[in-house]
Amino acid sequence: MYLIDNNFENDDVGFEIIDFEEPDSQKKSGKRTRNREPECNSDLDCMEDFFTEDYCFFGIVYRNFHDFSCDNECDENVNRELLEVCELGCSEGECIDSFDFKCTENFNCGINDFFGGTFCQDENVYQNYKIWTCENPGGDNSKCSFVNEVKLANECNENLICSEGICVEEL
Repeated sequence: MYLIDNNFENDDVGFEIIDFEEPDSQKKSGKRTRNREPECNSDLDCMEDFFTEDYCFFGIVYRNFHDFSCDNECDENVNRELLEVCELGCSEGECIDSFDFKCTENFNCGINDFFGGTFCQDENVYQNYKIWTCENPGGDNSKCSFVNEVKLANECNENLICSEGICVEEL
């Protein structure tokens, strides 16, 4: 039996197998890929999965997960995992939660207010609330920071229930 390669492009190579003991009507043809020994037999033969260090990308903290698996050769699949959306920005893989600013009072930093959409909790309407604080007011190292709290935005009275962040009549 002889293997005759026809000059095809790509990694797939056309071939024709000719067996001199068989008549021409029984010639076999098809495609083959390069015949290599498997690089791996199981996922354990490949690198160990790992996470990269956290990093910033457009004000959001991410990390990459490198997942290695075996399919005759070790394959690497990299998935970006969102860790945190930063409100004031991001630096070196961490959200910035304060900024240097010569403040003397809390109101110098920002307005305490609700933000984001409403949602249901304990059958009432709640919303996130940002509270600004001036740390070390009037000092050389004064700075502004904030905390987010969940606050009651609307109490659903009798015969009302919370649905999709609003009070509606109970059916």
